[in-house]
Amino acid sequence: MKTISVLLVAMMLMTASCSKSSEEVSAVSEGGLDPAAFQQVMTQLYVSTGKWFELNRADKIKAIETVFGLFKDRENVAILKSPDFYVDRVDGMLRSNPALGLNLPTVLKILTVMEYDFYNGQNKDELAQQILGPQLYEQNRRRRELEEA
Repeated sequence: MKTISVLLVAMMLMTASCSKSSEEVSAVSEGGLDPAAFQQVMTQLYVSTGKWFELNRADKIKAIETVFGLFKDRENVAILKSPDFYVDRVDGMLRSNPALGLNLPTVLKILTVMEYDFYNGQNKDELAQQILGPQLYEQNRRRRELEEA
């Protein structure tokens, strides 16, 4: 049930525009976290996205690049859209549902599958049906058709 509500939130976010707010501004300095602190935050993000908004934009991009590297190394997956694109998507998803409770790799997998940007050799429609389920797959398919029109 939690996965369905997460996916519903993701569907709503995909239909809404992603705007940047002043809440994205972090108390972290402009230069970002030092490597040790970044590694600690990444360890936490692999469990939960609770620390996401403590990162500045540069560190969020770096976190997404790290997860994309993990997808590439472990699952031989390519993702073509930029980490910057996904920063906005993750921000929107977590703003809409702060108690989401999913880890960053799971959130990114859902979002990349919804964007048909999870290139693992599997048919994109089959992958979306598998990850999203039939109802959300249809909603996502309609959303994508509207965006392409």
